[in-house]
Amino acid sequence: SLETSEAGGREKRRSAGGWWNLNSPKTVAGNAKTATATAGAASSQSNSGTEERPDNLIHYPPIRSLDQIFAQAQVMHHVLLDKVKAWSLLCEGMVRSTQGGFVSWKAASQDPELAATCRWAEPKGHKRAIEKQLRSYSGDPSKLVDVCRQAIVFSTLGSLRDCVMRIAEDSEVSVLRVKNRLNPSFDSSLSAGYRDVALNLRITSPLTAALALDLHVCELQLLLLPFASLKSNEGHKRYVEFRNKRAE
Repeated sequence: SLETSEAGGREKRRSAGGWWNLNSPKTVAGNAKTATATAGAASSQSNSGTEERPDNLIHYPPIRSLDQIFAQAQVMHHVLLDKVKAWSLLCEGMVRSTQGGFVSWKAASQDPELAATCRWAEPKGHKRAIEKQLRSYSGDPSKLVDVCRQAIVFSTLGSLRDCVMRIAEDSEVSVLRVKNRLNPSFDSSLSAGYRDVALNLRITSPLTAALALDLHVCELQLLLLPFASLKSNEGHKRYVEFRNKRAE
């Protein structure tokens, strides 16, 4: 549902995620350090447990409907994919091919036949989402921030770093969380040796605002080629076994 109202001289808009000031589209990003990222909304809590509300931002409770989160993710999939293709083009990004291995998106964007072999990520499956909701989030679906997801593969660390900078400079993107598993201090035994850089982000654009999707949180994985190559069918099966033993 979309509604507008006048409150204190400021126009605000209501979406599935809550109210926000149309005149301050980056308000959420400005409060990202104190916000709790959820698939539908961000809410901040003080130590006393009371909600802290900035003057120009009033939060509604997070979305508790898994169906609604999936409905949003299906539409956000196309918005995120457009962004990922643009970043891949600028930063020598690669994507998995249906023919095996990985292909440069720059090359594929100029070759329709090659582009047809590109295997971009699809939204998270229902079974895994429910499993994660119950195992990791005590049944709270609003904590699922990777239903809409994508990945970019790089042959060099420099290209991966350049992509992070491009994303940070994108005026339509609010990065809410960064998991830097490439940091030497990260204990890779927690991920069965796997490493990447995972970003949780929102895309705030006229299109996502019109569709009430600009508070939906997506995940983007940035991987180096050697780690991406390990994510084969057999490698994924081993990871699932590892994850199941940890009840994650």
